Amino acid sequence: MKKFVTVALALTVLASFAVDAQAKRNRHNHRYRHRRGAEKVGLFELLEGDDPGAQGTGDKAGFAVLNTTAEGVLIVNVKIKGGVAETTYNVTVTIDGVPTVVGQVTTNKKGKGTGHFEVDVSASYPGESIEVQVAVTPAGESVTLGYSSTPVPVALKPMDVPE
Repeated sequence: MKKFVTVALALTVLASFAVDAQAKRNRHNHRYRHRRGAEKVGLFELLEGDDPGAQGTGDKAGFAVLNTTAEGVLIVNVKIKGGVAETTYNVTVTIDGVPTVVGQVTTNKKGKGTGHFEVDVSASYPGESIEVQVAVTPAGESVTLGYSSTPVPVALKPMDVPE
């Protein structure tokens, strides 16, 4: 009987810790649910016949990480893993249907390259999100070559307004 009471007491204590931890997570999530994290999207090879405005249908050749800041800046980090060796690619970011070349990434001997880009999206506020697509195409080539992501919604963080 003593063992049973001890086990029951231990289970009650553990359950109260679990309930307290869950309540704490719920308070945290409620407070910060409008602050979504970064979006990671795959970059897929554009094949002949693919629409350049759509996601590529070929092999995955890298990814892009998209995030916004409270200052109204879209941060785009591009990682090419399966590109053509020693090639310079234009990075185009399409925001709500408007494409803009934001910079270039040059791959190494193994076809790998990275780039960090920042785009002012403060004009998109006070919306809750923007639709973003990333395309990586060889510089000087047709936009039907290269790699493209699917369009994804990216949450806009509440802007810091100076007082």
